[in-house]
Amino acid sequence: MIGLLVGGTGSGVGKTTVTLAIIACLRKRGYVVQPYKGGPDFLDTTHHSRVAGRTARNLDTWMLTAEANREVLRRAALGADAVVVDSTAMEPEEVARLVVLLAKEQAAASAN
Repeated sequence: MIGLLVGGTGSGVGKTTVTLAIIACLRKRGYVVQPYKGGPDFLDTTHHSRVAGRTARNLDTWMLTAEANREVLRRAALGADAVVVDSTAMEPEEVARLVVLLAKEQAAASAN
């Protein structure tokens, strides 16, 4: 599983543009990509969904508990080769922790 987190210093710095380019590039190489948006944003997830061919999900550390975010991440990542997170400037560390947890869980499951 590939896990990528795209972060930036603030709004308007190009996080979504870079995220969309990464998703498109991975898909062109044959990967199934699951997109996420860090925070309560629904416009960006529409673009992510269109480019990825899968419904993008929000990881919102302000409105949801860590466990709820982990569950969103786990469920949506089923069948994906890569997860790409377009993160807000306010929460990249928490979102990165979620992606690392998913990768560790999948590695442990593969080892068994």
